[in-house]
Amino acid sequence: MRTPAFLATLALIAGLATPSHAADGKALSADSVRGLLSGNTLIGETLLERFKGKVFHVFLKDDGTLVIRNFEGGKDTGTWEVTAEGHYCSQYRETRKGMRRCYAVKSRDGKYLLENTADGSVTTVFTVAKGNAEGL
Repeated sequence: MRTPAFLATLALIAGLATPSHAADGKALSADSVRGLLSGNTLIGETLLERFKGKVFHVFLKDDGTLVIRNFEGGKDTGTWEVTAEGHYCSQYRETRKGMRRCYAVKSRDGKYLLENTADGSVTTVFTVAKGNAEGL
């Protein structure tokens, strides 16, 4: 059963679902990205066409490890970091076939966007919940 808070988050995220091209939000600094993500849960909606509108959760531990629950309910583990340029990078054991990806984190309308540093596409719209909000 979905909670009212969860449904409200989805409604807010859905308002940002735009075509996957360069974001017009404000890029966050490395310190801002670390402060936002470290020890917290990213609640994301993918904008990739084949998975569009699907929600996933990632708990980003302070030690640089992570746990993801994808939109199919499966879990995976991996690592994350923030580069000197402020890019959020993650690599999972199985998700994305283990490929490392990096993203500029941008703020827009009280939410955040992940912009792929390789091609400039916006792949995810997300909010952040304090701590391990999903028990990952």
